[in-house]
Amino acid sequence: MKIVEGRYYRTRDGRKVGPMEPDHNAIFLVWDCPNTGESFHKDGSYNGSGRESPDDLIAEWSDDPHTFTHSDGRTVDLTAITTPFGLLDEETQAALKEHGGPYEFFHGDACWLSVAGSPLWVGATTYRAKPAPKVETVTVERFYNRRSNQVINDRKPGAVLGTLTTTLQDGKPVKAVWEADQ
Repeated sequence: MKIVEGRYYRTRDGRKVGPMEPDHNAIFLVWDCPNTGESFHKDGSYNGSGRESPDDLIAEWSDDPHTFTHSDGRTVDLTAITTPFGLLDEETQAALKEHGGPYEFFHGDACWLSVAGSPLWVGATTYRAKPAPKVETVTVERFYNRRSNQVINDRKPGAVLGTLTTTLQDGKPVKAVWEADQ
C-alpha cells in the first residue's frame, strides 16, 4: 500500500487515522499521524516486525464501508466482487476480510447466498460483502371494491378510487398502504 501525504487510512482494527504527514527526521518510521501520535513504516505497518498488528494501516479510508481505495488508486466495491477469493490480490482479500460482513457467496445455481457466521475463505469460492437491500416504492391509483374487499383495476359499482403505495425490498413487497378520500 502506498501512503500519500494528507490522506486518511483505515487500521486493521477499523479506526480512521490521519491525515498522514511524512517524518523527514525518522530513519525507519516514515509516516506520522499528528492527531494520534502514531508512526508507521512506509508499507503502513505499525511495528515493522512482519507480524500483523491491529494498528497496521490496511487501506485508504473511505466513508462508504463497502469500498476501499486500492494501492494502485482504484476504488474497489466489495459488494461487486465476482472473482474467486483465491484469485483476488492480497490487498483486496485483506479488505474483504476486514470488512466484517455480512457476507454472501456465489452458489453454483447462479445465485448469491448469505454466509452464516464467518466465511471459510476457500480460494475457489467467490465471496462479497452483502449489498444493502434495494428498497423502492411503487405508487399506483386503483379502485377498492368494498363488496369483495379487494383492490381492483377497473371501476365497479361501489368501488372507491384510492392510492396503493407498496414498498419493495429486493423486489419483494414488505409494506402496502391504501389511501382513499372515502
